[in-house]
Amino acid sequence: MDGLDFSKINFLSDEEIEARKAEELAELKESRAIAFDKLIPKGFTDTDIKRFPKASVIEAKAWSTTPTTCKLNILIYGASGVGKTRLSWLILRRRYIEFKQASKAIGAESFTRRMLNEKHLMEEMCRVPLLLLDDIGKERATPTAEACLFELVRERMDNCKPTIYTTNYTNDEFAKRFNHAQTGSAVTRRLSESCKLIPM
Repeated sequence: MDGLDFSKINFLSDEEIEARKAEELAELKESRAIAFDKLIPKGFTDTDIKRFPKASVIEAKAWSTTPTTCKLNILIYGASGVGKTRLSWLILRRRYIEFKQASKAIGAESFTRRMLNEKHLMEEMCRVPLLLLDDIGKERATPTAEACLFELVRERMDNCKPTIYTTNYTNDEFAKRFNHAQTGSAVTRRLSESCKLIPM
């Protein structure tokens, strides 16, 4: 240790260390934002958050940034064209920036139709850390489609995998779309129990 002059070494203060950590975190989040923005469908890249109801934005932000204090899932409902899917993509983006949570998005109709030929799809949708299942209730009401939707909702809920659902329907309207009343009741009950509801 001879010859070392510790008086010439500048040690960072606690405040400087915290400032550097904050800078590094900001840079990390910025790089995540850039990476995620390349994945957003072009039709949703110009979303103006000011057009959404303020209360809905506040609720969505709370769910996306404080997952441990909110319900497992989120259900955004309202008429066509009000921005449900756009708000959902903003939530996916925020979850990735804050927690690097990988996600996938698929329409409910596309999911139930593709399940006929893509047997791996159910497992893929069940395993993804965060899923956007868009426009539930618009899928064609067949016994296979209803069974697939129930299985996906149940599996993700049982395994505590967060899901964002969007729909045009209220609970009663949604349940009535099922040909099999018990399946409709089961899906609706699970959504009601597990979802934070956000009207648009």
